[in-house]
Amino acid sequence: MAEDKHIMEQLAAAHEEVVQALLGPIRESWREIMKDRPWEAVMAFVHAVDWKEPWIVALLAAQAALWLSAVLLRRSTAYLSAVFVGGAAVVFFGERLNALGAAHWRSFAGQPYFDGNGAFFAALVAGPLVLTLFTVLILYLLQVVGVMVEVKRHQVLHSRRQQQAGGGGGGSAAAPAVAESKKGR
Repeated sequence: MAEDKHIMEQLAAAHEEVVQALLGPIRESWREIMKDRPWEAVMAFVHAVDWKEPWIVALLAAQAALWLSAVLLRRSTAYLSAVFVGGAAVVFFGERLNALGAAHWRSFAGQPYFDGNGAFFAALVAGPLVLTLFTVLILYLLQVVGVMVEVKRHQVLHSRRQQQAGGGGGGSAAAPAVAESKKGR
């Protein structure tokens, strides 16, 4: 029992470390942006970006296509898993990708968007990816709820069949299902 508790504490600590690694750069960028008045910071960002640069248009189109494909292919667990793992990897390595963009911006951009705080990367890459990852999580939850409803439906049907086959004694339809599920434990 004590060993299980220790393992759970280690898993919780590892989980917290991963969450901090993912959210840390985004939080720092957000703090940097918000040190001025929020609306002014947002408008300054919007006006500073050349939204007609082909790579920015392609990036935004790719983000929209990724989100839309996740929604349209929501029944494909393999696709959703690939989107989630790939998106999480990009967010996780965001600081390194931002540094790479800062080092090589002249080869694809008209101005240096990738600052040391990662505000541009957080706003145009990590932010939309996190929204897509959140959408994937919601889609997973909907799949789980669907499976749970289907299992319960089969459980009720099975218990009704057992009651009909066994003479249909009194009691609720859920009681045999609960008793049967306790037998399986």
